[in-house]
Amino acid sequence: VRGGYNRVEGLPIAAGARLELGGSNPARLEALLIYRTESGLRLDEDELGYTLRAEQGVGGRRAVRLGAALFSEIRPIEPAGLSDRENSLATFFLHRDFRDHYERAGWTASLRIAPRDRPYDLQVEYRDETHRTIAAGAPWTLFDNDGEWRPQPFVAEGELRSIAATLGYDTRNETLEPAAGWAITAALEVGLGGRLEHPVRLDPATGRPALERTPADARFTAGLADVRRYVRTGPGSRIAIRAFAAGSLDGEPLPPQRQHALGGVGSLPAYRPFAFDCDARAHTLGIGGDGFVPESRFHPYYGCDRVALFQLEYQLRLPFGRDLGRRLASGIDLGPPPSLVLFFDAGRAWNEEEARQGRGAGQRDFAADAGIGIRAGRLGLYWAVPLSGGTSRPNFFVRLGPRL
Repeated sequence: VRGGYNRVEGLPIAAGARLELGGSNPARLEALLIYRTESGLRLDEDELGYTLRAEQGVGGRRAVRLGAALFSEIRPIEPAGLSDRENSLATFFLHRDFRDHYERAGWTASLRIAPRDRPYDLQVEYRDETHRTIAAGAPWTLFDNDGEWRPQPFVAEGELRSIAATLGYDTRNETLEPAAGWAITAALEVGLGGRLEHPVRLDPATGRPALERTPADARFTAGLADVRRYVRTGPGSRIAIRAFAAGSLDGEPLPPQRQHALGGVGSLPAYRPFAFDCDARAHTLGIGGDGFVPESRFHPYYGCDRVALFQLEYQLRLPFGRDLGRRLASGIDLGPPPSLVLFFDAGRAWNEEEARQGRGAGQRDFAADAGIGIRAGRLGLYWAVPLSGGTSRPNFFVRLGPRL
C-alpha cells in the first residue's frame, strides 16, 4: 500500500520491484505500478499511477546519495497532523477523509546527505512537475457508504519547476514513543517558474468565485519549520512541546497546493476540521452533471498563505494496569500501563492584506483549546474544549499513537 485509503483513490496498491546492488556505493532501483481501487476492476491507464526511482551512493559510506525519480501519483496537500493509518481508518469506517489531495506527475533529481551515525538528514531536490485538480471519487466505506464525500479544493494546474531543500535533525530516544530528545524539520521551496493556472476567479470585492481560468504565479518562496522537544520529567512522565510555522516567506500568495489550514484533531482538536482556512470552504462550485457524468463539487482553494501552531502536552503514567493483570493471574500482561494526558494548543492561520486577491483575511489572533485524555498503549481517548470563541462544548476524539 502506498499512502493510505482516501476518497480520491480508495486504496492505492503498489506492485513492482525494488533492487539494491551490493558494494560500498550501492545502487537502489525501484519500479512500481500503482493501482487505485476506486477505479474498480478496469485497468484504464489514466487511472493508474507509477513511480520509477534510482539512487546511487557515493563516497563509500552510504552517507551521500544521488537520486532521480519519474512519477505520477496522488499526494495530500498537507497531512493534517494525522498518520496514514489514522486517516485511512477514518475514511474506511466513518466516511471521513481529513485530507485534501491533488495529482502530480513529472520528474525530480536529488542530492541527499544522511550519515548513519549522525542525527541530521539533508536533501536538496530539483522538481519539474505537472499538477492537476482531482475530484473526490466513490470508494466503498463501511458506514454511510451512500453519503456524499466532502468536496476537494481546486489547485493551480499546469507546469511547475522548483527547487526544494529539507533538513531533518532527530535525537529522540525512540521514534514511536519518544520521551527525550529533539525532532526538527526545516523545509524551503522556491518556485523557479512554469505555467500555472487557477480554474477559479475570485471577485476581489466580494470573494465570490466563478469558473474562469486565471494565471497563478509559479514563482513563490515557501518555508516550514517544525520543532519538537521531548523532556522526561520523571520515571513515568514526560513533557512534549511543539512549535510549527509554515507558509509564504515573501508575503506573496501561494498556489492552493502549498497553502495551509488549521482545525481538527491533528492541530486544534476542539474545533471542526478546516475551521481556520481563510474562508476557502465558504463556497462550492460544481463541474459536470450533464446526465452522463455526475457533477463534481470543489472548493475555490485550500487555505491560507501562513500558519503558526503551538502545542504543549504532559503525560503521566498511572499507577495501575500492568500490575493489576499480574495480580489477577500469574503471567497476564495487560500491556503498558495507561497514562493521563493534559494538553494545550494555540494556532493562527492568515493571509497578508496585499496577497488576499479576494480571499479571506483569516484570523487576527490565535485560537486556543485545552483538554484531557487517557492513553492505553497506542489507543488514546481525548476531550478538548475551545478557549476562544465558538461553543464551550467539549469535543471527543480518538487517536492511534501519540499526538506529538
